[in-house]
Amino acid sequence: RKWGTYEVVGMVFKTYFRLKSVALCRNILRAISAAALPELGEFPRSQQVTFRYYVGVLAFLNEEYDRAEAELEQALKMCHRGAEVNQALILGYLLPVKLLRGALPNPALFESRVGGRLRVYQPFVAAVRAGDVRRFDTALKHHEASLVKRGTFIAIERARDVTLRTLLKRIYLTLPPTVDNVQPTRIALKTLHTASSSAVVGLRYSENELEWLLATLIYKGYVKGYIAHERGVLVLSAKLAFPRLGDVAVVTT
Repeated sequence: RKWGTYEVVGMVFKTYFRLKSVALCRNILRAISAAALPELGEFPRSQQVTFRYYVGVLAFLNEEYDRAEAELEQALKMCHRGAEVNQALILGYLLPVKLLRGALPNPALFESRVGGRLRVYQPFVAAVRAGDVRRFDTALKHHEASLVKRGTFIAIERARDVTLRTLLKRIYLTLPPTVDNVQPTRIALKTLHTASSSAVVGLRYSENELEWLLATLIYKGYVKGYIAHERGVLVLSAKLAFPRLGDVAVVTT
């Protein structure tokens, strides 16, 4: 009976998801953790993939993105190369997590047979890569219903901060260097407002709104520095002003 556990669990998970009774899956997980079962790796690979997929999705829906990424990555690695539908199902949740980490897929993915099922994410990947906030907002509005149905809207919406961070970094890198040939660490908020509201970028924020967005990026760890409000200056850290996105914890509150 023990060796049939994960086969049955997979069917139960599938049933609960179809009935939209996802919360009941946690009871199954608690029962498995308390049972004396062989290690998961000793079960057939197909059962391992199914179990890790559902555990990853549950973690994703619970905004436990670290665990979701680990489980979904393992499920994808173990998934049979010919199981394209299953690969697409896994990537449907793994891609949003990767967007939050700043890890973007090769554009060729969306031209493959697997990626063809994931094209709803294509404009978001392109927007994050380019720091194109306007394109991101347009795509979010256009695909809102589809993302809500998939259960990935909240994660994708959070990736907007990553897009803003990319935009800020691009503006920062275009500023003229100091006499020491290094990028400036002090940037006037008026300069940032002018750059972000240009015809190319197209953001229509007031200076106060822009300052609030910058403060949010700093709070969430996407940018290291502080805002000197009275002087109207963004002061960036001299060392690693823009941390590696993979090292930034996703703030869910």
